[in-house]
Amino acid sequence: MAPPARRARSARLAAALAAAWLAAPAVAAGPRLAIAPVRGDPGGALRLQLGVALCAEWPCLPGAGGLDGPRPDLARARRLGATAALLGSVWRERGGPVLSLALFTEGKRPARSWVFPLDPRGRLPAEALRRLEEEMGEALGVRRGGAREGPTAPAFSAPSPRPSPPVGEREDGSPSAPSSPRPAPRGEGQGEGPRAAGATPSSSPTPSPAPSPSPSPSRPATPTSTSTSTSIPPPTPTRATLTLEAGLDPAHLSLRFPSGGTSPVGYSVTLPTPPLLRLAWHPSPRLPGLQGEAAWLGGLAFPSGDRTHRATYLRWRAGLAWPWPVARWLTVTPDLAWEQQSLVVGRAGGIKVPGLPDTRLSGASAGLALQAALGGSGLSLLAAGRGAWWFSARELAGGASFYPGGAAWGLEAEAGAALRLVGPLSLRATGTWSRTTWALDADPSGAFAVRSAEWVRLGGRLTMRADW
Repeated sequence: MAPPARRARSARLAAALAAAWLAAPAVAAGPRLAIAPVRGDPGGALRLQLGVALCAEWPCLPGAGGLDGPRPDLARARRLGATAALLGSVWRERGGPVLSLALFTEGKRPARSWVFPLDPRGRLPAEALRRLEEEMGEALGVRRGGAREGPTAPAFSAPSPRPSPPVGEREDGSPSAPSSPRPAPRGEGQGEGPRAAGATPSSSPTPSPAPSPSPSPSRPATPTSTSTSTSIPPPTPTRATLTLEAGLDPAHLSLRFPSGGTSPVGYSVTLPTPPLLRLAWHPSPRLPGLQGEAAWLGGLAFPSGDRTHRATYLRWRAGLAWPWPVARWLTVTPDLAWEQQSLVVGRAGGIKVPGLPDTRLSGASAGLALQAALGGSGLSLLAAGRGAWWFSARELAGGASFYPGGAAWGLEAEAGAALRLVGPLSLRATGTWSRTTWALDADPSGAFAVRSAEWVRLGGRLTMRADW
């Protein structure tokens, strides 16, 4: 059962749509508007606000006009009698949340689109709403009230073009416009490109017929309007100024040597719950940001014969990152870093494990991370890759009891998903794989015949992340 607050919002929305639909003038030549639910507006406040304002100016189809569902169906809306469809979505920019709208009249490309900053309550400011009404009239070639010529016909009997507060509750900020958009296209308007031939460009819109009796105020500078945009993509991950991520980084480590000759002692050990902490700071969108992460776990049991040794695992990385939003749904982040990894097995009774090398790696690495938002669901896909060159790869290469030298390099991959929860919080789950390979110099003592080794890490990561 829907909660009382949602049922109340639904009742207000239904009342607003019914009143506007019945009161709007039945002008055969005028447009009929279908408004899709607004993606990224779970409370429905913007949906009600848009419906109350626009359905007071032009006749609207009841409900969502065929535009509900996961993908808006423009063809269905037109079959139901709509001559224009308004789709929209909300996403967050650096300056705060914005509402992106697209108006479709013919075909799969929008005739006009807008991006409006929202006020602190998450509503369209009054100036932005007036501008939307005016420019929609220009795009539709009609006077406000739905008539193509002659005096305008009021949508409601009230003197103001806005409905009374009991319906839209504009004063207390509860409006939630009727069937309002989801990220513009992605319905039938999936194909993108310049607007259809004959559509009025936004740079020089067709002048509307004489406006209603009271002239509108000058347009505000903040909202932006473009008619060449073909669709409104779903919300995108945007660059946060400060990111804090904490969780667990369990893994299984193994040091392996090829068969066919004598070699040092290998091992296979599970790291159950290493805590992980990650911090990133991006003070300017024009400059790279700083980021770092670390995982540590001590006291690992490492049995050898009748003794139990204790091992300590450490991994840290710090460097520069460049988050780059290549599309509204995709962010690419290249980075450069310095990092260290180690697994050091301690002594038991003053004795080390014979023939077992500690792993102590340090060097430079470069990585590339991708985050792709899946519509307005709050779910994103994550993928990352990294390569490292270890300038120091002891104890195997350069350790007193092992090989005199050698080279080592590493590869790493990570993939998973992130789910946005509330506010700045998101939950992330990924699987990780990494491998370090050694090419070792010959052992002059002849004790070890093999000339290569690999250190493999297979695990996962579960974290809670906050972006501000």
